[in-house]
Amino acid sequence: WAWGEWIEIMQDVWAIKRQVREKCANVVSMISGDMFTAAFRAWYGIIERRNRALKRWTMSTLTRMLGLWVEFTATVRSVKKLMGRSVLSWSAKNAAWCMSTWALVTDDRMY
Repeated sequence: WAWGEWIEIMQDVWAIKRQVREKCANVVSMISGDMFTAAFRAWYGIIERRNRALKRWTMSTLTRMLGLWVEFTATVRSVKKLMGRSVLSWSAKNAAWCMSTWALVTDDRMY
């Protein structure tokens, strides 16, 4: 009695599984070469657009960074040039002061 009911239920389950398999096979067979090629081309187009956008972003970032680097090096050069003049001027004044002080000290010791 229960065995017979179980067999009937299982036959229904097997029939449903068989129908699902047939439907899936139909869907797979519908995806023919043309449909597959169209899907692949659409996917490839998306990837190409993404790669182009990524390259554009990378190049713009590199260009911006190069511009900032050029500006920075120009600033460093101008600062070095100004500092060089200041240091030379300071060094010359300092050397002159040292020499004049030394001359005064030696003059005082000589007489």
